[in-house]
Amino acid sequence: MEHAWRVSWGLDLHVQPAAKSIRGSAAHVRDGLGRAPGGRSGGVATLVATAGRAGPRGSRRSHASSESPRDPACGSVTDRGAEVAQRPVELDMRASITALAAVSLFACSADDRSDAVIPELGDGKGDAIDHVEDLGTLELEAARTGRFTEDLEFHGYHLSVREGARVRIEITRQGTAKALDTTLFVFGPRQGEAFGDTAIAFDDDAGWGRQSRITGLTLAAGEYLVVVGTHDARGRGAYRLSSTCENGDCAPLPPAPAGCDETVANNILACMNAQVADSAADPESPDLTPAEALAICTDGEALGPVFDRLCEAPMPAAFCAAGFEAFAQEMGPACFDELSPFAVQCVFGDQYHDLRSSHDVVSGPRVRLQSPAGLSELQRAQVVEAVRSSAHTDVTDVDDAFSRADEGEINRTELWDRTSARAYVVYEFGAGDTSVGAYFPLDAAERVAVISDGEIERCSAGVGSQGQDCSSNADCAEGTCVGSSEASNVGRCTLLAGFGEQTECSASAPCDLGQGLMCAGLTRGDEGLCLPAWMVGNFADGSFETSLDVAIPDGDAQGLSRSLLVYGLATVDMDVEIDLQIDHANPQDLRVTLTNPAGNEVLVAQDQADLFRFHAAPVGFSGDESVNGEWTLRVVDAVAGNTGVLGSWTLRIGSRFD
Repeated sequence: MEHAWRVSWGLDLHVQPAAKSIRGSAAHVRDGLGRAPGGRSGGVATLVATAGRAGPRGSRRSHASSESPRDPACGSVTDRGAEVAQRPVELDMRASITALAAVSLFACSADDRSDAVIPELGDGKGDAIDHVEDLGTLELEAARTGRFTEDLEFHGYHLSVREGARVRIEITRQGTAKALDTTLFVFGPRQGEAFGDTAIAFDDDAGWGRQSRITGLTLAAGEYLVVVGTHDARGRGAYRLSSTCENGDCAPLPPAPAGCDETVANNILACMNAQVADSAADPESPDLTPAEALAICTDGEALGPVFDRLCEAPMPAAFCAAGFEAFAQEMGPACFDELSPFAVQCVFGDQYHDLRSSHDVVSGPRVRLQSPAGLSELQRAQVVEAVRSSAHTDVTDVDDAFSRADEGEINRTELWDRTSARAYVVYEFGAGDTSVGAYFPLDAAERVAVISDGEIERCSAGVGSQGQDCSSNADCAEGTCVGSSEASNVGRCTLLAGFGEQTECSASAPCDLGQGLMCAGLTRGDEGLCLPAWMVGNFADGSFETSLDVAIPDGDAQGLSRSLLVYGLATVDMDVEIDLQIDHANPQDLRVTLTNPAGNEVLVAQDQADLFRFHAAPVGFSGDESVNGEWTLRVVDAVAGNTGVLGSWTLRIGSRFD
């Protein structure tokens, strides 16, 4: 036996002959079934049974009726109608032998016999101990044959149907031993490893002679367990079990999807982002972690709208045929497992352009690639995977990859993650009016995040345990608290050792970022020095996406002043760079200056025709003045008549120990 079944029953019989409803829960139910004592049934009953437990979106119902060609007047539980409530029927995948206890179920038959044996999970102490054998699949419009060779033998078959299929299940006259007295049970639909809380149909003798037949069984989509037994569980002989689709959608149920469907996954990721953002915006609720949001978004309640939207489309997904319960039970856990690596606070931020202002990740020079010339085999593989991350999933080689990028150009930027002391690289390119690409570890071709329309998705590179803000070494789980100042006692936890050799470098001879080194001093000359990458930091006031829109006083010699606290660096400056976003009717009216913590004010811009996206490396800082502390931007519009706003400004400061 390949598998074993655990089956349990708790009888709760409902009979609806005419206007009567009788309920029983004992092993033997003899009178009160809509019959005159010792006589026949009064009226016609229809079997109405709940199919499966209430799933994430509630329960489904299945309907069935039995017709007996042998005794049309017999309105017993099995021949005219019953509802049988059961405890869960579970599939034991460990192929164990499970105990079955014999209990009795009244069944109408020609000789008015009772005591049909049904499978029930037992503790091994009863007289009836055996197993239900898993004999595989029962297809619609097909038949299976079997043979009973020992006492207390039950055979189980899997039947899968589409939503609304109405089926007939029977032991046929042809192929079945004449003296064999069979029973039929139907459980389901399957929920995980169990077949539900309710047996939706049972029959003893509604077929030919002493054979079983269930007709008009209308089912919700899913997988069901059909169990064949014998009346006294001691029958011997061959049988033939058939299933017929009477009406409805009788096409075979497609196989369950392997893993998490791509479209469903994207819906779940969008749900996660919305859940995290909404909780952060609500001051009265605690912030959700990405992992908590994933659990919410893979629950049946959240998956319901996704299923409805995808399955009501003109071309519904293949999984729609199996129904929502199967979708929620299979797709939910599969997507949870597959998307769990992405349930992190992404160290790269939410958008590709967040790199400009990231406090945790600093970037090296951006290199514009126009061909694979000079790239290593690893870098070529990264380019191919980056382009495949877009709609161009059919890219075959690196030359093909470049041909798919707008104007054949791909931007490559090396990155240093201060929170995990790890180097990454990002490839970004234009595809029409959108920005796409992917992030990789510097030394691997496996993606850790993708860029889709400028947004960062499927990010598995979470914020690490280093680089946290601190006020003393006691605050640091790793490293030392460095970079505080007179303006603030806040620093950052930093590992000071473990970096490569600090040698001279240049734009054409860069440092090895894999060893945690970046070239410092290139804003002040052609040559620099390889220094630990943590000595470089970004500090932002607003961003291009979240503009400050602070008004610049018009015709005011005092102008607008904004300050940024710089902390967590070494002691003195090596490089100072600034990015400005100023929207003004006449930028040439403006004079922009920057003052360091030592009080040294230098000119940033004056008489500039465009300051909307302005980058500069101001000249005038000595290279021997404190970097940690308060830096002040001042924007003066001394000419009245034109107005404007400051959208954002960002400092990138490289430092060294003095």
